[in-house]
Amino acid sequence: MIRIAVICAVLTVGCVAFIDEPLARWLATLDTHPHAWEQAVHVLEYAIGLEPWKWIGVVVLVAGVIGSLLWRRQAVAAWMLVASSHLLARNLMMWGKALTGRLRPSEWHGGATWFHGGSSFPSGHVVLFASLALPLAVLYPRLRVLVVVPIFAAVARIMAHAHFASDVAGAFALCAAVTALCTWAVRRATSRA
Repeated sequence: MIRIAVICAVLTVGCVAFIDEPLARWLATLDTHPHAWEQAVHVLEYAIGLEPWKWIGVVVLVAGVIGSLLWRRQAVAAWMLVASSHLLARNLMMWGKALTGRLRPSEWHGGATWFHGGSSFPSGHVVLFASLALPLAVLYPRLRVLVVVPIFAAVARIMAHAHFASDVAGAFALCAAVTALCTWAVRRATSRA
């Protein structure tokens, strides 16, 4: 996961420097059907409990940790890894949006994109999906195929003019780093128990 985080962080910097603005300008000239992309992502929001109530997924994860502590001790580490990765990444994403104030491509009309009161960096949808898919892939390597969900969300958010390429790459970097940190912390905590 550390390697993925570093690669995605380097990709984020490269996108900011060379890809974001030309890609956003080019996509603005095309009819990419943003509404259709948004609807596709909206369907995925139900799968993680973001719809109909944005806290369903969080409640399920916390209940899973508590339930495994009470009834199924061998599952505690798995529930702790997924819950801690998701909750930490979700919080860091919200702080990142507040700190960077980056405009979305649909709000941007040339000039600087950072520190203008926007909420584009990092991509929240990619963080929400990747913060579940990456720890599940660590726990159960056969589930690596789930990574297609945040990748699809990343493409959809770019095509919907909701995010720059660096926003989605930064979201993957954040989730990979958080998953690596939480994997280390959970292994350390459960080895002491």
